[in-house]
Amino acid sequence: MKNKIFIFLVAISPNLFSQIGVGTTKPHTDLDINGTTNVSKEIRLNGTDAKIGAAGKQGDLISGNALNNNFWKNFDLPEGFLEGMVLTGSYVNSTINGVSFPGQDKSSEFAVAYNKGQAMASHWKELSDLNQKIKIVKSVNLVTVSVQTLVQTDNQNSSFACGIYLDDKLDFVRLGTVNTGAGNYRTLNLNATLLNMGLGEHTIKFACAERNIPIGTTLNIGKPIITTNLNNEMAKTSSVILVLEKP
Repeated sequence: MKNKIFIFLVAISPNLFSQIGVGTTKPHTDLDINGTTNVSKEIRLNGTDAKIGAAGKQGDLISGNALNNNFWKNFDLPEGFLEGMVLTGSYVNSTINGVSFPGQDKSSEFAVAYNKGQAMASHWKELSDLNQKIKIVKSVNLVTVSVQTLVQTDNQNSSFACGIYLDDKLDFVRLGTVNTGAGNYRTLNLNATLLNMGLGEHTIKFACAERNIPIGTTLNIGKPIITTNLNNEMAKTSSVILVLEKP
């Protein structure tokens, strides 16, 4: 009778101990833990019957590849990583498709004050190639928007406005003037910082508007009027959007 019991145990032991479950009766791997794991010393990876696995060095993180081989890797993270903001999105755009404003001499209507959060008025024109969707996943965040473009007049002194629109609402605006002279131009730089945007998807747009352009004068933004001193490449508009979030 004792011999029979011994033989039975030996026969079933591979099934009992081939997989170990902690907190689960149905382990799916050699060691399946359903619960909190507390490791007080080191974790070693890629050990074999002949050698002990590697424990990694200070600052290393566990990485993996398509072959399901986990290993320690140093990512050379910057000082203060996870203590401050982390870059989670970067978008770079440019376009030679600018906008043109034939003067309407409507300064009494167009040269007005702008308020944050106002909708885009009909006389504003988007540089739609720069429209960019971003996604925010952390409540503490910072988004920087930098735009550079070129403005040129073909005749008289002209004034304009350019702004950053967040979800079709004005968030940041700058004014400018180009002095009298056929072909006169200036560079415009906008640098905006958007703080703690709501979670989810947002759309950022760049648009410009006439403020005071005399009849008979045309103002171009992001494209040349007089090509003897400018071309499309020189006058194009570029934008950089960086999304930083606190982990």
